[in-house]
Amino acid sequence: MKVEEQRKAVRAGYDPDILPPDLITFSKDAAELLADLQSRNERMFLLTFTVINIAPTRQRLENDVFTVGGIAQKYNCALKRLDWQQEQAFVSSLALVYNEVEIQRGMTTSSTAIFIPFMTRELRMAGPSL
Repeated sequence: MKVEEQRKAVRAGYDPDILPPDLITFSKDAAELLADLQSRNERMFLLTFTVINIAPTRQRLENDVFTVGGIAQKYNCALKRLDWQQEQAFVSSLALVYNEVEIQRGMTTSSTAIFIPFMTRELRMAGPSL
């Protein structure tokens, strides 16, 4: 993306060192991630974090979902409602080590540790770990 933006700048007659701010931010984040993986002994994990809301009435459920969404937004997290995948989400939330939700995010060891308390041996298990 950086090279493409520089080519566009040269074609338009601008200085190729001037890049869009979002591209600069992405570049810095990627460099920091690479440094963490190389120097801090971090590993990358694919994570699916499922939040299940259960309520006795539909109105209470809607209120609870709205409240949880507000709490997540307060901490800069975006929740995606799985309105047409309730069964898959529920199965994925059980301790069956089976994920039916096809949404994953790459996270480092320290980022994953915030969500899931685990022991070192679980990181090195053969096959899927809990």
